[in-house]
Amino acid sequence: MTEKQLKEFNVQEVLTDAGCDKEMIDNFLEISGNDKETSKWFDKRRSEILDKVHKHTKELDCLDFLIYQIRTSANTN
Repeated sequence: MTEKQLKEFNVQEVLTDAGCDKEMIDNFLEISGNDKETSKWFDKRRSEILDKVHKHTKELDCLDFLIYQIRTSANTN
């Protein structure tokens, strides 16, 4: 395996660990020679993940509020 192939394999492994599917990885590899495009690609992917984090954080906040309300109500009865 050449050094280039090893680097590509490592990038694919990291992208897989970061939740990217084959299509996303293939798309990244197509633009990987263009620093401006790869930077945009990373920014977009990071933003997508962060949006999911914010969505799930809001969901957790709602559940935590409901748990608090139920426990508070149980303690006053």
